[in-house]
Amino acid sequence: MNLKATLCDIKIKNPTMLASGMPLSESPYGLKHWEETEIGVLTTKGITLDEKSCNKVDYDKREIILIRGQDYSINSMGLPNKGAWWLHTNLKKYKYNIPVFANIATGTGELIEYPAIIMVLEDAVDGFEVNVSCPNTGKDIIGYDLKSLEQVVSSINTKKPVSIKLPCYYDKGSLRKLKLEADNFTRTWLGKEYVEVYIPEQLNLTMLNKVLDLLEDYNIKCVTSHNTILVKHPLLSTG
Repeated sequence: MNLKATLCDIKIKNPTMLASGMPLSESPYGLKHWEETEIGVLTTKGITLDEKSCNKVDYDKREIILIRGQDYSINSMGLPNKGAWWLHTNLKKYKYNIPVFANIATGTGELIEYPAIIMVLEDAVDGFEVNVSCPNTGKDIIGYDLKSLEQVVSSINTKKPVSIKLPCYYDKGSLRKLKLEADNFTRTWLGKEYVEVYIPEQLNLTMLNKVLDLLEDYNIKCVTSHNTILVKHPLLSTG
């Protein structure tokens, strides 16, 4: 594919970008394999300042962190990763021929983590995807609160391009119950052939427009819309 384009003023060979969290995106070595697919931009898995483990589950309560079917996947991983310094050290071991963006997030809920991670990774990546939208860490979703979002955006100090990864701004009155067929693993673990979840059907355009106006005020040129749709299921490790 050769459809030249730009992303945040960076020239890219085609308008495709790896979604953060895809298999192998957690390691710089794995990103080299994605580069071979001739994708336009690489994106790391979500990185926190310090190493973070996966969400814990209570096996006695039959909790689960991954629910799957033929055409969907619901996860409650909780941003497991080895931390910003580990990523910095290992990215330096490889040379990439396409831009690499680091997806950065807070593992503790402390907003000061964002500028701290940027300082660590500034010389190792070509840009940042600022994740204010992870729904399964047990913390408040930053992108749902305009004051917290502005605090994050205003703290970003980098000459590298910045994208903001937004949550799904949905109308809370539009949740609809869906019955999804489960794969063999999920069916065995849950003891059910189907999984019942609630998903939103309508966007909250009022909130979305407020967020976009805020980002324009801070000269943010790019957004990722959107992160995981918030799904309710009683056996997910974070509910």
